[in-house]
Amino acid sequence: MSIQSIIKYASTIEIDRRRVIGVQTTRNQQQRITETVTLNPWKFIIEVAAALPYNQARSIIEQLDQLDRGNPEIIQFSHSGMTWLFDYQGAMSPAQVQQIVVAGFTGNQLILQNLPTISPQAVMFEPGDILQIGSNPHPLSVRSQVLRGTNNTVTITTHRNNFLGSVANQSITVGNDCSFRVFCPNMPVYRLLPGAFYYNSLGEKKNGARIEWSDSFRLQEWIE
Repeated sequence: MSIQSIIKYASTIEIDRRRVIGVQTTRNQQQRITETVTLNPWKFIIEVAAALPYNQARSIIEQLDQLDRGNPEIIQFSHSGMTWLFDYQGAMSPAQVQQIVVAGFTGNQLILQNLPTISPQAVMFEPGDILQIGSNPHPLSVRSQVLRGTNNTVTITTHRNNFLGSVANQSITVGNDCSFRVFCPNMPVYRLLPGAFYYNSLGEKKNGARIEWSDSFRLQEWIE
């Protein structure tokens, strides 16, 4: 859980899932827009302040060295310091969410069935809510408000097209319980800043250091 541990110490988090768009201005000042269709992966830039004691981080460092730049890890933003980030904004209870299953997913149109018995005006999803289908650690962002309505299904417009294949009859997870599979293609190295101290398990005062990372952790969704 090396990357997961780093997230707990984040001082800033930058999120990028923008489409790949090129803008060209012609001589007569007209704009031409081109877009490259991609899987629109999630990207996170995690800054970690130089405050983590070396004696507390040695196991994290070992895990990061083993993970390196070429292996993914599944992470969540559900620990106590980050639950606000992807907090579910709709009106459904956890039990009501658990009863929902996917009816179909074509393009960026996700259809859900087995809907809960709630008011037709109840909000199932607000813009910016995220959901995960089954055990696939690739959350989708909801683009517009979704009300329960009176039909047996609802259709959600997501931020990217279906690349998961057949997902019919799979359950969903929402909010900060969703998982992301990410890797760190730049994997920073660390510097030690001596001068700190700590007490070991015997109560003895020991010399130590704080850790300064050579770069931010530039996480990108791993899509096979």
